[in-house]
Amino acid sequence: MIRMEPGYLFLNYLVSRFTDSYNVFFGVLMALQMFFVMKALLVFRDRMPVWLALFVYYFSYYNISLNQMRQSAACAIVLFACTYAYKRKLLPFLIVVAFACTFHISAFVAFVIYPLFIFLRRTQSYKMMWSMVIMGIVMALLVQKSVDVVLATIGLNADYAHYFKDSTHGFFITKFLITLPMPMIFFYYRKRYFRKETIYLAFSLIVMVVATQAREIIGNDAERIMNYFVITQIFALPFVCAHLNKTWRKVTGVLGMSFYIWYWYYMFIFNGYHDTYPYTSLILNQWL
Repeated sequence: MIRMEPGYLFLNYLVSRFTDSYNVFFGVLMALQMFFVMKALLVFRDRMPVWLALFVYYFSYYNISLNQMRQSAACAIVLFACTYAYKRKLLPFLIVVAFACTFHISAFVAFVIYPLFIFLRRTQSYKMMWSMVIMGIVMALLVQKSVDVVLATIGLNADYAHYFKDSTHGFFITKFLITLPMPMIFFYYRKRYFRKETIYLAFSLIVMVVATQAREIIGNDAERIMNYFVITQIFALPFVCAHLNKTWRKVTGVLGMSFYIWYWYYMFIFNGYHDTYPYTSLILNQWL
């Protein structure tokens, strides 16, 4: 209870005034999460099919949110904050990210998204993005020993060091390969729609591929930290489809959705990723 963030505890307290059912609390928490996801998606409703972005979100992040509840809520709030970075509205961006931190302290890394977004829009260079990702990994490897000092300097205790340290080394080829289809589709069609507004999305897809190895290369929870930068990848498939002709839109959309369905099955059911399957339901159990 002591180490949990105030936003999460306050929501818990509010719900407890009406019911002691943790199922109700989980429902409210999920409703809050989906509220911010939908707020983010609706900003771009005139530029892409919102239902497709929501489809990608459910098959990529829904199961994770059943386990990493606090951080999933924080990621959803950061996703909405990214829309303010897109609009170059600094104050609302800072306020929303600060709110995300009240659900999971790791969201403080999202503060760098705003200057990163502006920098990438100015450079508009894919080579620069790759260089930044590689430099970030190298720096993370070099500063592991000084993490405790850095955390103490910014007012966080050693309990948060496990997000950056205790790495186990290795290369997971399967995790790497299953993330490649969407970035490959996005970069294949990039000449059709490449503009400064899509540069951060391209960066997000690159980080998504790198994040598959982050846990092994940088630290046990580095992959979770990178989720704040990766979650915007849910815009990639709908954005690509929105810029294709009718025939190729259907082909790409069906192939993309098939991939995410397969990804969901392989990761969460076949491999039991995040231990969220099999599902249980107090309501359905009465009828099955």
